[in-house]
Amino acid sequence: MGASGPARAAQKHKVMVDALRLTWAASDLYPAGNAQKILALADDEAAAHLVGRSWMKAALEHLGVTVRVVKIPDELRERIRDAQRRQFR
Repeated sequence: MGASGPARAAQKHKVMVDALRLTWAASDLYPAGNAQKILALADDEAAAHLVGRSWMKAALEHLGVTVRVVKIPDELRERIRDAQRRQFR
């Protein structure tokens, strides 16, 4: 997501597209439906629209996608933010 703060509209869209790709790949590779689908994000604030009360959360639940916020080391988080700052110049 962005360097900090809540996800912007385009970022929310990208996450939902990624989740749709995940469900498609799972159904294609595991047609029996036994694939566990996990969408992992590394920032609580950026993931808020996926874990709060929203249509996006409801859609992901309907598709069987679990959203997890994982903790990453502060050094890695800062390296990611630096890379994101360079991308948005």
